[in-house]
Amino acid sequence: MSSLPTPERYDVVVVGGGFGGVYSLHHMRELGFATHMYEAGSGLGGIWHWNCYPGARVDVETPVYQLYAPELYKEWKWEERYSGRNEMVEYFNHIADKWDLRGEITLKTRVAHASWDQDNSRFRGVMCHTALWSKDIELKELPIWLFPWASASETRIVTNSRSKNRPNK
Repeated sequence: MSSLPTPERYDVVVVGGGFGGVYSLHHMRELGFATHMYEAGSGLGGIWHWNCYPGARVDVETPVYQLYAPELYKEWKWEERYSGRNEMVEYFNHIADKWDLRGEITLKTRVAHASWDQDNSRFRGVMCHTALWSKDIELKELPIWLFPWASASETRIVTNSRSKNRPNK
């Protein structure tokens, strides 16, 4: 595994290449942020990259188990009602190609830790679960780190602590 380059050239760093990660990378880039993703695996897919046991498949009908993005689902045709692991990996590759994400992704890289640089006031900051998002938080202070956990509905965002706007504790 390689080590992280300095994040100063990125506004947003996404950790993890599952549903939440690929969508966050795409969305933050669409908002105009300089983005990058780090994924521990050798490919995208989150749990679908790692779950390679015989018979691994989704437990929800695949038309429901996809990102809600018309440009993706209009072109993608599921082969099975409950897709297997290989089709899920192919779907993630389709997403990366359609949204042109590959140039902003570093694979085979784990984020083992992130440290605070007191002299340069970097990284340490506000951490807020997106389901408990405070309207007082402004994303003007950089950098932002996104940690999508296990699903597209659960993402962590870490931004610079110099912001006057902090979440309620």
